Amino acid sequence: MKKVIIEPTKVRIMCEMNRCSSMSQLAIGVENGSRTQRFLVCKDCLNGIALASTPYLTDETKKELLLLLDSKLANLDAETIVLENMELKSSIDSRDATINMMNDELQPLRDRLKEAEDSLAEAEETMKELATAKRQAEKALRDERKKVS
Repeated sequence: MKKVIIEPTKVRIMCEMNRCSSMSQLAIGVENGSRTQRFLVCKDCLNGIALASTPYLTDETKKELLLLLDSKLANLDAETIVLENMELKSSIDSRDATINMMNDELQPLRDRLKEAEDSLAEAEETMKELATAKRQAEKALRDERKKVS
């Protein structure tokens, strides 16, 4: 059996299928055959030919076709996974950059909060010291009043 080839064509002619008004995009012919003897079709008509020919394919051809489709699907699945992973990595990188930017913007606020907490701790310590001094002064005053009375 001669090997049939299908290849893109740049010939500006209408698709040769009956009642098709599209421009031809592909040439169907025999390998090493005359280019003038090729059948010119558009992609839609080629798809129609492929689907219409399935009942007439031999079992061996059907197996070859299934193997070819399986390998194409496996490659597509692998490519899809790689693309999805790349998209996810890009999304994660973008979010990491946003988080880093937000952290950089928040750092001065964190520093001010730390300073305020330190000041508050110092003020609380001072208040405790003043309260202790007040109690001592009140006790001393009571003791002094007792001595005077």
